[in-house]
Amino acid sequence: EYIDGITLEGILDAARTSGQPALPWPIAVRIVSNAAEGLDHAHKAKDSAGSPLLLVHRDVSPSNIMVGWDGVAKVLDFGIAKAMSLSHGGPKVRTGIGVIKGKVPYMSPEQIQGLELDARSDVFSLAVVLYELTTGQRPFPGETTGKLTLEITSREPRPPETFNPSFPPDLHPILSRGLAKGVDKRYQSARDFKVDLEQFLADQHSSCSNYDVEAYLRELIPPDRRPKVEIPSGDELARLEG
Repeated sequence: EYIDGITLEGILDAARTSGQPALPWPIAVRIVSNAAEGLDHAHKAKDSAGSPLLLVHRDVSPSNIMVGWDGVAKVLDFGIAKAMSLSHGGPKVRTGIGVIKGKVPYMSPEQIQGLELDARSDVFSLAVVLYELTTGQRPFPGETTGKLTLEITSREPRPPETFNPSFPPDLHPILSRGLAKGVDKRYQSARDFKVDLEQFLADQHSSCSNYDVEAYLRELIPPDRRPKVEIPSGDELARLEG
């Protein structure tokens, strides 16, 4: 699917260039809620026989979340995703366990240790993205894999209010649960994460929708400043495929 838009990484860069250290929290929550819905759809995917694929993305990060100019966020690049299929002999792993793949600053504690993963690992990574969108900083600083491993597995992130005084207090427990180091204390599904984010917006009397994200992007990056993308014609596509 062709998506006419920009990655979250690009949005963060544009915001910082314009003097915004972080995204407005309603915009950040709406984008992450959309991404959580996409992940939940992938996590529940089944094969042609109706067996759960137990798909895990393993690389949820700002560069792999695309926001269309229409304000709708989608998760991209399942290229290193791990899929398992249930059979009479038990789970069959289709990609290697113990091989660390993905962007280290966004990895879950279990992923960075090369342990078995499930959907809750992606939830952790998405919570890292939410922290960065709302504070302008990653929750686990470190310039080396060793430093990041220690931070992610053993240390709690600094309170979001440290970086963003306007961070809403009611969002703190949601973010903390998403970033829980123990999988049993974390959101058990991306759907549960999304439900709490939506309830949070309702409780804040914020009607932030995809249309509001669209308006924010229009102000941040006006249409005349957006890169022009030429979509190949049918004849051109045929020549490329030939």
